[in-house]
Amino acid sequence: MSNVPTLAAWRVRPLHTPAVLRRCPRCDGMRRFRSSDRFRVNAQGRRLDVWLIYRCSACSQTWNRTVEERVGVDRIPPELYAAYLRNDLDVAWDAAFAPLRGGAGIEAADFVVETSAPAPRVRISMPWPLELRLDRVLAQGLGRSRSQVREDLQRGRIRGEGPKLRPSSRLTDGLLLLLDR
Repeated sequence: MSNVPTLAAWRVRPLHTPAVLRRCPRCDGMRRFRSSDRFRVNAQGRRLDVWLIYRCSACSQTWNRTVEERVGVDRIPPELYAAYLRNDLDVAWDAAFAPLRGGAGIEAADFVVETSAPAPRVRISMPWPLELRLDRVLAQGLGRSRSQVREDLQRGRIRGEGPKLRPSSRLTDGLLLLLDR
């Protein structure tokens, strides 16, 4: 019986939340706004507004990104409301990675691939959605160059369960890869 695992678990973890590209009123230009991982909660009668506070990377001007808008107090679970009040980091990251409304752009976050023992099958998980190319993640996880990964994908030495993977394919949570070493 072999001690080699048949399935390896890789976790793609962002190193920070994505920056939001938007016009800064103080700098008078497009700037990166970074999440402070802090919330602002405001009550008006029985309605709540919750914002995630961002700061301009150049001048520290703040921008409040809407998380909850005019929501009835009874519509927010008590544990979520308490998380907003204590600036829970996981809840702040969930809000920062949520799709953005309006005219601002999102800049991709840097990431690290946490790998386990080598195996012929790899399941990739992502705790937060990241817009990443498959070849970037595989190159980091396998310790190879992106050109080597592209060649392995083209020759079928790395393949997925479904349709043929391309180097530019977007990474999805739960992706299963088969590796021929």
